[in-house]
Amino acid sequence: MGYQIPGKTITLVAGEDIAAYKAVTVNADGQAVIAGADALIVGVVQLPDSADHAVPVMINGVTQVIYGADVVSGASLSTNADGDFITATTGNVAGIALETGVAGVHGTMLLK
Repeated sequence: MGYQIPGKTITLVAGEDIAAYKAVTVNADGQAVIAGADALIVGVVQLPDSADHAVPVMINGVTQVIYGADVVSGASLSTNADGDFITATTGNVAGIALETGVAGVHGTMLLK
C-alpha cells in the first residue's frame, strides 16, 4: 500500500533512468544511481525520471518504497541489487519497515 510523511528532500541529477521509490546512491560524478545490494544509500527517489534529469530524493522521513522480498513490519531494511528493499541480515541498514508486504509491492519505511 505505502504512505508518506515527507522529511528532507534533495535534488540530484539522475545518472541513469530511475523508477520512483527505489534506493539510490551517488556515483563518482555525484549523480543519483540505483543502489546495489546492501548499499549505503543516500535516499529514496520520489518521482521517476530519465538520465541527466533532476530527481527528488527523500533523505529522511517516512517514504513509500518497493519491497524486493517479503517484509514484516518492524524489520530493519537494506537493499537488493535492484534498489528494492529487503529485510537486512547484516551490513547497511537503510531504515525500518512500517508495513508488512510482499515482493514487488509498495511498502512504507522510516528512513534512518
